[in-house]
Amino acid sequence: MTDSSPSLFDFAIYVPSATSLERFPEVVAGLRQRHSKPAPIIELRARTGTSEVLVLIRFAFVHYSVALRQELEHCAELLGGRLTEAGKFPAEARERFYRDSLGACTARVVVGENVKEALAALADHAAHPPDQGRLRARFNSEDELAAACARSAIEGSIVLPGVHGLTPGSTLTLLMSAPEAPPLVVETRVVSEIAGEAGLRVRIEPSETLDSFVARRQALQRRGRRRGLGDGRRTHPRFDQLLEVTYDTAEEVRREWATNIGKGGLFVRTPTPPQQRSKVRLRITLPTRR
Repeated sequence: MTDSSPSLFDFAIYVPSATSLERFPEVVAGLRQRHSKPAPIIELRARTGTSEVLVLIRFAFVHYSVALRQELEHCAELLGGRLTEAGKFPAEARERFYRDSLGACTARVVVGENVKEALAALADHAAHPPDQGRLRARFNSEDELAAACARSAIEGSIVLPGVHGLTPGSTLTLLMSAPEAPPLVVETRVVSEIAGEAGLRVRIEPSETLDSFVARRQALQRRGRRRGLGDGRRTHPRFDQLLEVTYDTAEEVRREWATNIGKGGLFVRTPTPPQQRSKVRLRITLPTRR
């Protein structure tokens, strides 16, 4: 949840629905062009069960002026919304605004350089609202989903963009989904909130569900492999082939593992590759601890 700050003056524009945000890219471009040192922080907020969108715009407090308020009133008109000066609320009303109005929002999208991406993320929340007590992470493919699970196992955590306000050590249920793939529901533990970034770092906890997902991925990689010619003969002649892989640093090991586990194997560069489906021996040299 965003907190009140003595160094920031916050405006909030309540827009009836996301369909009213057609001119939002124009509004953002104008604000950033006229106020660049520093540029305002802009967020989109929404709640499940309502079509209203809250646009939170945070300026450095020293930049507040009557002219700035008039400019934001014009922005609200362009978006068909109503303007609220959260920075002018009395202390008790300001606390309620951040606790109740912002705290009740189930979607928080920080608007970066690509405004259309922010609008798409907001639309995705509207189309796929989070289940009660769950957060949702969407991936472009099942390979990306598997790679995220690998990163959590190898690096210790993954990042959930746009999620805030959870105490390190707390647990939450995460629904991980990808096109044409069954959803994966896992338990995660909060590692930390990322300073200066819009996200939360969490670790996926081991579970039978996660084990089943990994087993299914491995089975898919093995599907369709021929085991022989059907008359007892081998598909390929037997050769004693040895491939050697050397890693110079532990970081190389983690990177290769996270990259390749989602593909079902290890990629080895060699000038004399064996035939496809050949069985080979593999010798891996890991970095020596000093």
